[in-house]
Amino acid sequence: MLSAPDQFSTLTQQVANAIASNIERGVWTDQLPPERYLARSLQVSRRTLRSAIEILRSEKVLLTMPGLGSQITRASRPRAGRSARRKVVGLMMPESFAHMKPSTMVFIDELRTLLYTRGFQLEVHVGHRYYSNRPSSALVELTSKHPADGWILIYSNPINQGWFKAQKIPVVIAGTAHEKIDLPDVDVDMFAACRHAANLFIQKGHRRLALVVEDIDLPNEKKSENGFLEGARLLGKAEVTTKTWRCPVGLQRIRNLAERLVRAGPDSASAVLVTNAHQYLALFSILTRMGVKIPGDISLISRNDEHFFQFLEPEPARYTCAPQTRAKAVLSALIRTIQGEHLPKRHFWLVPDFISGATVAAAKDSGSVMESK
Repeated sequence: MLSAPDQFSTLTQQVANAIASNIERGVWTDQLPPERYLARSLQVSRRTLRSAIEILRSEKVLLTMPGLGSQITRASRPRAGRSARRKVVGLMMPESFAHMKPSTMVFIDELRTLLYTRGFQLEVHVGHRYYSNRPSSALVELTSKHPADGWILIYSNPINQGWFKAQKIPVVIAGTAHEKIDLPDVDVDMFAACRHAANLFIQKGHRRLALVVEDIDLPNEKKSENGFLEGARLLGKAEVTTKTWRCPVGLQRIRNLAERLVRAGPDSASAVLVTNAHQYLALFSILTRMGVKIPGDISLISRNDEHFFQFLEPEPARYTCAPQTRAKAVLSALIRTIQGEHLPKRHFWLVPDFISGATVAAAKDSGSVMESK
């Protein structure tokens, strides 16, 4: 809570003064707490907080380091009475925040706050070289230059997962560990979500189903396909046809896919499940521009949720798992792994909630979408 400084100071300046005072008193010695934590404790908006931090940057009290947050400059650190240095957790990912999905950014932000309250500092390390076919030298350099008590891997692959396993470094996969790699992982149960989607389509009378997955080698895409096919097989049996489209992210690929989905023939479909939220958005807009009515002509479901879905009309049917829930589960598994505890199970599945939205309707009796217009 802010004290009452000079009554003529702006709120932003008051926040800057409060942060500077805590630094002088040795409350924070190496870096500031996460923004979410600071905003809550000072009872101000994050916009005001960022303006205050910018003031302290201009005054050389703080220095922003990519992946490390706001660092306190050496000149500003107290010489005596320093608190013990926080333990460190490293988070490794291939892309910068600018290329991350909004939900992933919220997840990391929440994770940073939760770790801080448990006495840990989160350091984010970005680099494609950690995800290459031969990442060993890059990973050796990373873990030696930036030693950490434990690690979290995002969008990881079998090679870098296997390297951490071989080095016996405490690590948790934020996602799904690949087969034959015995590491703890925390992920949303995509198999169950996609099986539910297939069942829902069939219950609505759809018999031509399609699944659109990203053309990338991630376990979740395979699990999604297996769940979708099992749901169709158990309820639809022989009278239901399913087709899986592996589609790279890109508008032209989605345009081509949209054309094939709505025309007569073996590729046509009356109900589509899309695993990537951005691909869903592209397919939705392209189909609408083609004159296809959603859900009148084609029913759509997104396997994933993003914040922008609430601004679409009709509202997408989708599966959601709060980033805060994922962050808490990852933190729990990581703390236990760092402490050397034997986890009773390897996989920690989070059951997503289904938001029914308004993009699923009963199937039409007609053949293809384009022919019926």
